[in-house]
Amino acid sequence: MISNSVIPQVPVRLNGAKVDYGGRVEVFYQGEWGKICRKKWDFEDVKVICRQLGFKRALAEFVVDDVKDEDIPFIMSDVACNGDEPKLASCPRTDGNLNGDCQTDDTGAQALCEPKSKYSTVFLGKISYSHSASLHPGL
Repeated sequence: MISNSVIPQVPVRLNGAKVDYGGRVEVFYQGEWGKICRKKWDFEDVKVICRQLGFKRALAEFVVDDVKDEDIPFIMSDVACNGDEPKLASCPRTDGNLNGDCQTDDTGAQALCEPKSKYSTVFLGKISYSHSASLHPGL
């Protein structure tokens, strides 16, 4: 668990999905990108991720089957945000190599966010989206 006295930076990005403004939540930890185990993951956590990435609001915590895995490790688990934190670094969580604890979780934690404006360019790690904002029916 993290200490409340010193809050380190935890870079995050959305990656691996074909859904605009959403995907697997990845964190940069000890020099590499990794995914978050879905254990304890909920909508309050998604609110914080969307806020940290500069989106207007969180829309959904979801799991889709077509998220590309890209063979990245699980490096965070037990995320327990209350939904009001400005960044993931402020939330209680477990950091480190967690592949053994997350064997039944192939895709990792995911999020869907709403952009701040109708036309947005958002840089999400390796992917740059420039798209007219719209909600996807059926999500």
